[in-house]
Amino acid sequence: MISLNLTITRFCRVALIILVSASQGLTSSDAQAWDVTLEEALDMAINRSARGGMIKGREEVAEQNYNARRINFYLPEISINGNVPAFSNDQSYRFFGGAQDKSLYETRDLNFNSFIELKQSVPISGGSFVVTANLTRADSRYPDTRFQSAQDRFVDENSRRGFFDFSLEQQLFRPSAAKYELHNKEDDLDIARMNRYEQQAALKKEVIEAYVSVLQLSVKRELYMDKLESATIKSSIDSMKLQDGIVSEEDFLLSTSDALDAELESSEIETQSEEQRRELAMLLDVSVTEQLVPLEPEITDHIDKAVQSRLVAAWEQSVPIHKARREYSKAERIADYAAAGHGLIGDLKAHYSM
Repeated sequence: MISLNLTITRFCRVALIILVSASQGLTSSDAQAWDVTLEEALDMAINRSARGGMIKGREEVAEQNYNARRINFYLPEISINGNVPAFSNDQSYRFFGGAQDKSLYETRDLNFNSFIELKQSVPISGGSFVVTANLTRADSRYPDTRFQSAQDRFVDENSRRGFFDFSLEQQLFRPSAAKYELHNKEDDLDIARMNRYEQQAALKKEVIEAYVSVLQLSVKRELYMDKLESATIKSSIDSMKLQDGIVSEEDFLLSTSDALDAELESSEIETQSEEQRRELAMLLDVSVTEQLVPLEPEITDHIDKAVQSRLVAAWEQSVPIHKARREYSKAERIADYAAAGHGLIGDLKAHYSM
């Protein structure tokens, strides 16, 4: 009874192995092998993957914000609003002006309005200088009702008007808001650059770990395949010995069990290898059906003592230290700017219109 149960259990395990191996064989045959070196994998992850693009995009956004703030600090900010010239022509039978009777009158109007504003930050004192101009032009033509034949006589009225306003605002006894925002944007850019270094290093580490894991599992899979082949041959030999009565049935069942265990171990290693290869494919932002075949990287020399000493001596220039300094500088500036608003403050405003 014990031998029968053991045989049924082994049969179920063999069936399961066949199904798993068949599914893996179909998956492997659908895709073409792709040899990838470690340098190519790192380049794909950093420069051609979605995650690498997002890492670079955050720094680019911070750089654009800083450049825009710096341009607005040194160059004037100009805004122009207006409307296209509006033309109207009215020809109707009506009363017009002081006329006693209705007549056919024609009027024509052409109007144009524009509003221009120039805002310039004062780099030295940190104030702001604003110039606004509102320009209006109107050209009208209407009948001259002082004469009976108004249809033949017209009055042309042309009007050009300009309103100009100059204003200067200067904060007293407190830091400049324009300089405060400019320095904050500069710190944000430097912090974003340090974050890019850290995130790219973390991404490279994940790619290298996945790459090496695939290589290790490939070697381990070959070892287990050799072990499976050896156990299968031993099981076949014991089967022939059992028929000749050289070995007992118990020894034959043990060799068969060893062959099945080797089959299961080989299948498990194959599954782990496929999972690790899919993880590497996701890090490289390629399809998971791609059969990536990592190539063994070249062994490089270790870092010599001179380079080690130089790196240890330059620990203050490391990314975490530099990032911490920028964050501290920004936090200190924010605190000083907030504290400046609680003391003696004042604003100087000058205004002139014409």
